Amino acid sequence: MEENSRIIKICGWCGITFYSFNRGEIEYCCEECKQKAIRSKERERNK
Repeated sequence: MEENSRIIKICGWCGITFYSFNRGEIEYCCEECKQKAIRSKERERNK
């Protein structure tokens, strides 16, 4: 597999599949999903 090829990823919040060049990191399909995940983690920390 080429180093710069796109791979299928699953959004870490909503589960939608999409293509990405990034490997090994949690990916989100949009900025809204990313913000929801960050807020959820902050709420869990504050409990």
